[in-house]
Amino acid sequence: MEKLLLNNNEEEVENGPLQLVIKTQEYIHANLTSPQLSLQNAADQVNVTTAYLSHIFSVINGITFVEYVNKEKMLLAGALLIETNQSVSDISQQIGYSTPQYFISRFKNYFGTTPSL
Repeated sequence: MEKLLLNNNEEEVENGPLQLVIKTQEYIHANLTSPQLSLQNAADQVNVTTAYLSHIFSVINGITFVEYVNKEKMLLAGALLIETNQSVSDISQQIGYSTPQYFISRFKNYFGTTPSL
């Protein structure tokens, strides 16, 4: 089971908000490249409202659901750039960006540099 850092203490929780966030993170990772990945679908997956999931996710993680998804997509893109010979265009499409230009701008915003092979 994944451990989350909360208030500078590692805690594993079997039930409750932390478990909800862990399940949501697992859902995000399993669906990171899916165009269907959304707060609504994640909330449906863990059987809570979008408002509650959005709130508890932000409180526990310190970032919003969308920020977390974007961060994970950027980390995946960085790994793909390093570990594969895929083009920037292919990687942008694989991780769900509508255009390579938008992906490049998001990548530069996150890493401070444009993606290169």
